[in-house]
Amino acid sequence: MTDRIAIVPFHSAFSVFRFALLFRIARLSRLSRMSRLTRLFRMTRLVGLIGKMSRHIKMFFNTNGFAYMIYASGTILLIGATVYSIAEGVNFIDSLWWAFVTSTTVGYDDISPESVVGRLTAMVLMLTGIGLFGALTSTITSFFMVSNDEEGEEYKEEIKELNDKISQLLMKIENMGRNA
Repeated sequence: MTDRIAIVPFHSAFSVFRFALLFRIARLSRLSRMSRLTRLFRMTRLVGLIGKMSRHIKMFFNTNGFAYMIYASGTILLIGATVYSIAEGVNFIDSLWWAFVTSTTVGYDDISPESVVGRLTAMVLMLTGIGLFGALTSTITSFFMVSNDEEGEEYKEEIKELNDKISQLLMKIENMGRNA
């Protein structure tokens, strides 16, 4: 856009065109600033949403000690992959894939253990995976039940406060009726 200004002759007869181009550039500049501000406002809303979500996610992982179950399952997964890699002579990436697939009980049959140690490791991983999914289900249920109970407690307290205020107002009205 600024290149267009450069090609407009600097004769006084062309000053109108230069002014029009400068006005257009200024208007475009304002529009770009407004679009940047709009993006900034969107980002602030996103940051706020992430803040709210992070609080809920922390609460979720703290429900029923689910975070510890995740850590334990991840550790067992890595140990199982290491044991399988050593016992079967498979590279670690393939054994990590096998451990993950086995723990999720999907079992693609692309890699399967042939040694006793590998099969025992598979059984431990299967039980761990089933336990993790069971813990996930119970954590989701507990999380929503606790959230609803907490909201109910807040409403009960608000209702109690409102009842107290209504009682006080009724007493004032009765006292005003007696005095009149």
